[in-house]
Amino acid sequence: NGKAEDPVEAIKKLGGADAVVCVAVGARVYEQAFNALRRGGTLVFVAMPADNYMQLPIFETVLNGIKIVGS
Repeated sequence: NGKAEDPVEAIKKLGGADAVVCVAVGARVYEQAFNALRRGGTLVFVAMPADNYMQLPIFETVLNGIKIVGS
């Protein structure tokens, strides 16, 4: 239940996600998906934010070996 518990924290407690496939269009959802990844994880974009922009931290992306791919 995403309202009762922070979904990112719940996933992190389990070690983080190897991959997240993001099909929502909200930028906040992409940020949550990114933050749920474990080191070396992959974020797959299926849908995209309507305004064409989102923010992801470049240092964490590079230093943690995060892969971002489109579908």
